[in-house]
Amino acid sequence: MTSQERAKIPNDGASWFKLAVAFQISARYKDSERAYKKAVRLLKTEGSESMSDALDGMGTMYVQIRKYEKARTVETEALLIREAKHDAVGVGLSWMHLALVSLGQHRLPDAEMFAEMAVHRLVPERTNPTMHSTATADEKMTALVYLAEIRCAQVHYDDAIPELVAALGIAKSVHPAGSPLAISYIKFLLGYAIWKNGEPGRAAELFESGIRGLQATVSPTHPTFTAAVRQYKAFLNEIHGPHSVEARRLGFLNELDGH
Repeated sequence: MTSQERAKIPNDGASWFKLAVAFQISARYKDSERAYKKAVRLLKTEGSESMSDALDGMGTMYVQIRKYEKARTVETEALLIREAKHDAVGVGLSWMHLALVSLGQHRLPDAEMFAEMAVHRLVPERTNPTMHSTATADEKMTALVYLAEIRCAQVHYDDAIPELVAALGIAKSVHPAGSPLAISYIKFLLGYAIWKNGEPGRAAELFESGIRGLQATVSPTHPTFTAAVRQYKAFLNEIHGPHSVEARRLGFLNELDGH
């Protein structure tokens, strides 16, 4: 970002926060980091309620570039602010992101602990139908997905499946008419967990539906898509053999041959 570009930005924390998020979405991580730092400084001076959100966003940016200790530092700071304000949903979100940091560092017991705490806070109806939080549907869905991913990483596929079924139900209730990224990704994860749990027949339709949905919503070079395709190829190879018609019939799989 040039000095001329910086000069055009209003000198307030909210504007720099929005810019940091825009840079993050565009994968301009150096610019995003600079903008987040500027936003946090200004929001702190302004006494803004959004400071913990900016720290939280900064933490997710650090996770994306695998700077996990920096992510843990800012996510912990956001958690402390939210705890001091008795922000129940905010605390749950901080636990959710700390789970993601711990997963990235392969600290799986810590990751599961944080993820379970997040689900308990954000989706209390999972264990007590009489309780509800003010978390959004997307926040609840994400907390369940993170917990499921961590359980898959621990090879606890049977325990991951109910969380993914619940997340898929939430996703469909929010997006009943289509198949956006969230639904496709959850279908893929659910197919993966069911396959690894020893039920390849049940997994096949979910796997393909999820992959097709991801193909329609993200770039073919997107890390989520390429990782999902590799897992699906492994599934097809295991079930039908590496040279079978089934393993070769989806044209977009061939793009990853040799990788």
